[in-house]
Amino acid sequence: MKLNENEPVPQNANALGSWANVVKDEFTASSLFSDVKNNDKSTDLSVDVNIQNNGQFNQGLSILNGLTLYLFPSSATDEFVVEATFKNKNGKEIAKIKKRDSVSTWNHLTLIFVFPLKSISSEVYKCQKDLINAILVEANTKGILK
Repeated sequence: MKLNENEPVPQNANALGSWANVVKDEFTASSLFSDVKNNDKSTDLSVDVNIQNNGQFNQGLSILNGLTLYLFPSSATDEFVVEATFKNKNGKEIAKIKKRDSVSTWNHLTLIFVFPLKSISSEVYKCQKDLINAILVEANTKGILK
């Protein structure tokens, strides 16, 4: 996880667990694999997934937003970069696929009617699923999964 231009720090356990669940669920739901296991290197194909979250926000606007009870708008963006490294049963790298997508959050008084319809966590979940599915589609199209 990287916030603005600061040094990267490890992601918290909840976020990592969320990503691990999405990766396993999407790999299983794709029907491209006979079985999906976590951390098992004795398979015909293994995939190492590296996830980076690059967050961007303006601290001054966020403080102003809070002090004025959302009268002044503020925003934050989380850019997710997912890199999947596919390896054969010998551990030799076959291919790498990198995808990126982002989710932006706006805070402003006029958005109070939109908030109940668009929760942040559901939008992040959709973004996670879309990224993993894009990796699977590209891997299948390139013949990596055959």
